Amino acid sequence: MATAPSFGDWLTWLAESTALTDVTVVAMIRPCLECAAMCDKVISALAQNSSIVQLRLVECTLETAHLDALCQNAREHPSLGQFVLTPFCRVLSAVCPPSCDWPSEGFREAALQLQNVVRQNASRMCAAGNFVLGEVTRDGASAIEQLHDNPLLPERVRDDAGLTDAEAQEKVKLAVSRVRYCDVHDFLWLTGVVRERRATCLDPEAQGLHILDLPLECWSCIREYVKIADVAWG
Repeated sequence: MATAPSFGDWLTWLAESTALTDVTVVAMIRPCLECAAMCDKVISALAQNSSIVQLRLVECTLETAHLDALCQNAREHPSLGQFVLTPFCRVLSAVCPPSCDWPSEGFREAALQLQNVVRQNASRMCAAGNFVLGEVTRDGASAIEQLHDNPLLPERVRDDAGLTDAEAQEKVKLAVSRVRYCDVHDFLWLTGVVRERRATCLDPEAQGLHILDLPLECWSCIREYVKIADVAWG
């Protein structure tokens, strides 16, 4: 006879499940330490999940450490593109307005930092999707390098262009290949170093080996270590 999963098993599932992409947690406010501890563990588990795209926490009591963990995970695994926190407010009486705990300075800074990271993630996913669909930009190419294996990118392309799963996967594959295996001319163009897709040496009579003279094999090795985002521009 199968046994029901324990609370610990459920927490592990929350932290590791790739099926969790759109999550809403509504806390049932009860004046007990056990409930608060359980809510703390649930949020901590969700902060470890790298597949969540949208996370909404309603009337959950968060600590600065929770926001820091969410922010760190969002940086390392840039899937989280929306985060909404509805704080818990206590209704003191029928005639008094709700009372909300005013967050500390550290909490507000952590919340702002998380929102900035989430906003960057959403912008990056948008740029990558647009690149796949033909809008060739530096930001899009850089986003492709960062999100090339993100399972959410094909879904974004599929939904934006009305494609089938197979068609979206193929378009993403072609875009990733285009960026990963671009030659030195396309790399200089994508990074904004040159305006034309065919770069030329400024001083044809200069001595020594020029980057444009590198064999493709050597350039391919260099590309393993140099990403589009590494090149300063502007």
